[in-house]
Amino acid sequence: MTMKVKSLVSLALALVLISPAWPALAADRGPDVTKQEVMNLQVCDNAEELNCIEDFKLLEPTPKPLNRLGYQADLPSTDSNGNLRYHGVEQYEFDGTRVDLWVELQSPQMVIGNFDGKPRRGSSLRTYIRAPYMPDHRFEVVIRTSWLKPQDIQLHAVDADYKIESIPGGTRWTFSGRQQTLSSYNSDWSAKLAADALADLDYHRLDFLVHHLGNGGSYFDETCGEEGFTVESHNAPGAGMPFWDEGSRSLNFSISSPHANSQGVPIVGYFRLWMPESYLNCKWPTNTLTAAAAIQVMIQNEDGSYQVASTVVGRKNGMIRVEATGFHFSAPTIKLVGKGMVVKKTLPKFSGRATKLTSNQLAQLRSTVALTTDNTSFTCTGIYRAASNKQLALTRAKAACNAAKRLNPNLKFASQAKQTKVASQDSRVMLSSK
Repeated sequence: MTMKVKSLVSLALALVLISPAWPALAADRGPDVTKQEVMNLQVCDNAEELNCIEDFKLLEPTPKPLNRLGYQADLPSTDSNGNLRYHGVEQYEFDGTRVDLWVELQSPQMVIGNFDGKPRRGSSLRTYIRAPYMPDHRFEVVIRTSWLKPQDIQLHAVDADYKIESIPGGTRWTFSGRQQTLSSYNSDWSAKLAADALADLDYHRLDFLVHHLGNGGSYFDETCGEEGFTVESHNAPGAGMPFWDEGSRSLNFSISSPHANSQGVPIVGYFRLWMPESYLNCKWPTNTLTAAAAIQVMIQNEDGSYQVASTVVGRKNGMIRVEATGFHFSAPTIKLVGKGMVVKKTLPKFSGRATKLTSNQLAQLRSTVALTTDNTSFTCTGIYRAASNKQLALTRAKAACNAAKRLNPNLKFASQAKQTKVASQDSRVMLSSK
């Protein structure tokens, strides 16, 4: 099992949601932030109240009011980490269809697990909309909170959107979207994923998660949290936090899902991201995205090959927005690379007298070409140590440039050979642009 799959599985297990089944809330309408408490929120009683649900409605296909049936309470319980959970669900109905709304707010003192013998605390707002499968129906929920501060937002919805507003004493959160269909395994996730097994089950969900930026009470690393946060939406049951790969100079997002659903139908993925450049520059000061003339989205498979996908990138007012659709699972990496910069890359060594690029060399060539813009001058330099290998080095350089030309015929190409005294550089091709 690869380290990438291990990390995805570990994260998926660490963030397993407590099955909502969920008391009348305390008068302050929220969990006690000094205690290990989790509370399901109710509809607001007035316009000033915080830590409550302001509105819940249907936007599409036809805007309709949802008839509130009331808040169904259940008995409190204590979970395995010692957190006191107050359970309850807001129930609605329209056209004879029942819709349940769980809005769970966790105190920053909530323990999410024990790591290295110490309790790990973290807080989040988790909104679950449960209804029969109706993918054409778009719902919107509006929630008011007092102390919640975003560190990471995950929108588990199709065509998801969000809005965050400051209000007296707190924040108004507006989330909207349609149900998404997912497929997953019910056991032995890593082994089944590695074996490319069909999914064990198919299901739908409509969830909105806000992870809180606390002082020692967050799900994720708090570094640079004051500079902004990421917002993600995808249809994968397993996903990790973004990370910067200096080697490929790309911002990477690892996601995973069975390749096909339980009926054997391949799953088509989608991924959306919102990220402020201020957060990107603080978190990864050496990143090449914010200074690039353009940003490209690439979908890389575990074997290093790349998929063809429809991608859109927008940059406005210091915010990067990315969308990729039409790619396939099992565990691809979404890579964001900057274009329009000086590129230097040395490919792995050629073996023996080989002149054809290997799959690994082609993968690295592709990621390098992706960093360039049209009309860039692209030079392939074959490196040789023995004078008798000059022609071989030039042939290899031309092979690399020809492969690059197939990837982007709008580049300007030149091939050359260069002798070296360094043994480790022999039989390689260096790529450069200007």
